[in-house]
Amino acid sequence: MAIIKRPGKSKKMRPFGLGPNCVSFKVNNCDRLFTVHEDLLCANSEYFKEKLQKTRKPIGGRCPVCHERLHPTLDDITFCSAKCGKNMHLKCMKAWRKRSQAEKPRRRPTCPMCRSYWKQRTDGVVLIHEELDRNAVQLYIDWLYSGKLQVDEKFNRSSDEYNVQLLKGWTVSSTFKDVTFTYAIIAEYLSWEVKYSPSPYFGPDAAKYAFEDQDIGSMKRFVVDAFLVDIEDGWSESNATGFPPAFVRAVCVAAVRSMKKNRNNKDYSDLLSTYTDEHYMLAETGDDEYEYEYEDTDTDTESDTEQSDVQTEQTERKE
Repeated sequence: MAIIKRPGKSKKMRPFGLGPNCVSFKVNNCDRLFTVHEDLLCANSEYFKEKLQKTRKPIGGRCPVCHERLHPTLDDITFCSAKCGKNMHLKCMKAWRKRSQAEKPRRRPTCPMCRSYWKQRTDGVVLIHEELDRNAVQLYIDWLYSGKLQVDEKFNRSSDEYNVQLLKGWTVSSTFKDVTFTYAIIAEYLSWEVKYSPSPYFGPDAAKYAFEDQDIGSMKRFVVDAFLVDIEDGWSESNATGFPPAFVRAVCVAAVRSMKKNRNNKDYSDLLSTYTDEHYMLAETGDDEYEYEYEDTDTDTESDTEQSDVQTEQTERKE
């Protein structure tokens, strides 16, 4: 396992090569064109892997042309995107195509393994329809290459603006389906929480972003759980009015559950003094309902679709 070493935290990853190809993509609300090495992007993002390298198998073993081992850090490697997804050296594939065309000039080159017609790569632009913050996208790209989160220095780490930038990065990780980047964001937040007291906990702007601007269940859960750890005495009386109602409700429900299950040996009686009746009642509904409040909208939609498909299939069988 290779480790990219940089000052501060680093991320662990499998050995990989940047690859011979780059991919460009645009997000819905930004005119800028982002360009990244395709293999690097697809090795981390399930979103781009599904779009660009869906059939590709994990790199390993030997090249089917020269029978030498495949080393992604040393050689440029290509793969059959038409069918089998088998990896091979780029130079070997070029030699294979040249030899095939010399023998049969009119015949299209084929894959050495599955014999499907070799599919040429097209240099199109991937369009992402979700609206993402351009600085957060750049934060992700910088992290891909360096292994380190480097938030713009204009955002003070002790301010809530910094936390909002981290959450915008979380939105990027959710869209690109890169859970490792999500873990890097969590690690960045927790590292400052350990170093500084009082820690720069999530404020009204970050809570508003998580609960009103976005609908990402994992983000909401983390913001609430982190907030409960850092919450100050008297918060419910003096500062709660500046936070979104949905966030306050979630914090109170989580506090009741935490006290009932003795999760962190912390007393939230002061927090709950204003909201006791309503949120104790909500807390009694059970963990399933509490978790459901923070489920991603996409997950619920997929579940409803699957249920509808099952019902349709059952109806067709009866007929």
